[in-house]
Amino acid sequence: LRAELRHGHGVWPLREVRATAGDSRRGGNFRFDTRSSPPKLTGRLTGSRLSLADLGSAVGLPFDGQPVAARPQRLLPDYRFELPTLGRMDADLQIHIDELGFASQHLQAVKDLRARLTLADSVLRLEDVQARAGGGRLWGTSWLDGSDPVAVLGVDLRFADVEVSQWIRA
Repeated sequence: LRAELRHGHGVWPLREVRATAGDSRRGGNFRFDTRSSPPKLTGRLTGSRLSLADLGSAVGLPFDGQPVAARPQRLLPDYRFELPTLGRMDADLQIHIDELGFASQHLQAVKDLRARLTLADSVLRLEDVQARAGGGRLWGTSWLDGSDPVAVLGVDLRFADVEVSQWIRA
């Protein structure tokens, strides 16, 4: 991890981030403002590759000290998601990732991922999603509303010209 971190008057700018973890190569510029309530993270996440397997327990992989390759392959988390944590901060991030790899050998990477991630009032949204997969493209929105004790998950994802056999392999 290489970055420039400063602090002044309740604002934490993190600039020129260059981070490597496993197969992931990420970067960006961020700003965490603790003066607002709740605090807010803004910025731009970039990278040549983001592998979900490198995010470990954040995407449902057990944190047991084993190498990622030795862990069970999962597409979705299977642990309890603590909804109240969604209200602890707000966020507005632009995402530009050249290649998004999944924590499964059965899914080919998504290319040229562009999206906006927002978190406000305990609602996490991934909006303006655009990417290429299986020779075609996909676009849409998803959200997780954690403002009530029972979460509401929504996905509106569209596909055009995607060869499923090129993207999903048995």
